[in-house]
Amino acid sequence: MDVDVLEIDVSGYRAYPLDGLDEVIIDIAPREVLQSAAIAARLAKLADEKVRREEARLVEGRRKAAVYKDKDMGASQRAAELADWMIEIGLSEFMDLDDIQPSAFLVPRRQWQAAILYRLMDTKYPAMVGAVQMLDRLRERNWPKPAINAMTNEDTTWIIANVDPEFKSAYEEVLAYLRRLHAADLAHEARGNRFYMTQATLKRIADVIIHIERPEKRQEQAEAVLQAIRDLMIPDDGDWIEFDSWIENRASHYGTSTVALLQDEDSQFDELMDTLGTIRTAITRMQAFRQDEPPEDFAGLPLAGLFLRLQAERTEARDRAERERNDRLKREADARVSEITVAAGREFGTPTAWLATPLPDQGGRTPSELAADSAEGLRKAQVAISQVREDREAKERAEERRKANVRRLEDEAYRRISRQDVAKLWLNSSNKDLGGLKPVECCKDDKSLQRVMDVLNAFVDGEQKRRRR
Repeated sequence: MDVDVLEIDVSGYRAYPLDGLDEVIIDIAPREVLQSAAIAARLAKLADEKVRREEARLVEGRRKAAVYKDKDMGASQRAAELADWMIEIGLSEFMDLDDIQPSAFLVPRRQWQAAILYRLMDTKYPAMVGAVQMLDRLRERNWPKPAINAMTNEDTTWIIANVDPEFKSAYEEVLAYLRRLHAADLAHEARGNRFYMTQATLKRIADVIIHIERPEKRQEQAEAVLQAIRDLMIPDDGDWIEFDSWIENRASHYGTSTVALLQDEDSQFDELMDTLGTIRTAITRMQAFRQDEPPEDFAGLPLAGLFLRLQAERTEARDRAERERNDRLKREADARVSEITVAAGREFGTPTAWLATPLPDQGGRTPSELAADSAEGLRKAQVAISQVREDREAKERAEERRKANVRRLEDEAYRRISRQDVAKLWLNSSNKDLGGLKPVECCKDDKSLQRVMDVLNAFVDGEQKRRRR
């Protein structure tokens, strides 16, 4: 009859008095709607809405699946170059080069895979990178397809279950690729879907990069040394040589090709660089006049004019230095001669004769010759002047002592000999007891004075005896 029915169950309230059932019936007793036209209409409406939502979700899922499978992609020049570089360093086996699979990205697979590989290469343990971080880097480049860029795991799971089992979100694409690298032993996976490249892979890549970059780096190295050598030249030294023709000439010299010379790991390139280093060092040393001869090997460089100029400059500089040295030595010799002349003048008044007199203890060399020869010779000449002065002063002191001794002898003689004329005669007469010398001539020192005093005492005693007889 489509009548609304509400069942109220009061079976649990049998003990209640009838006048107390009002509150139970109105508020407390459990109740259930058995029949309601409004509820039936609402449930029908909800069922319709659910069908519409499912249909809309299915349509949206199909649209996103179609976007995922759409192969109309763009390209990134930078990413393309990065992908080519990854292939060049030997990682092509870990990249999808054919680009036939569906993708959640706007660029070919190999390009966003190359970006992930580069990010892993730049992650050194213990640092790690997760799939979310990887995806954020790709989103910065606007590479995920906008229609399926921001998807929840629930949406992805529903599309896989109800629309397309091959569908993947951008996150799942990245995570699946990282796990593929892990399965290939290219990367390690830690807890939390975090990854880092293995040390073995990093070393292998580093070795390959060194091999790839070696020719370019070697060429830069050689060009830098050649430029350094050229910077030491002047226009008059002659024309220079182009690098390409020079390196080809050097390769021919070693019996190899330019590519092999710049790439191979043998010692030929190192030998070439050693030769260039020797050339540059020789130039700088010759410029500083610390080397006379150029190197034997010019390494095919047009350096003959440069080294001829440096040798001429060296000879000129050596001659100039020799002249300057001789001039300096002459000035120094003249100064020393002038110094000894002044010193001799203070000692001798007119020193010309003494300066030209050979000194016996100096091998017959004159004071002027000694002073002109060296500072040591000047010192020896000064010592000779000092010796002359000391000898003169010694003679003067000896003469003073002699005169004093003569005065003592005279005083003693005049005191002991009563007659002054006899005393004077005795003092100035040759005396056989003094070896024929006069007493006044034998008073050089205290000892000789004492001997004369003894002879005087003997003379006085003899005179006294004669007078007593």
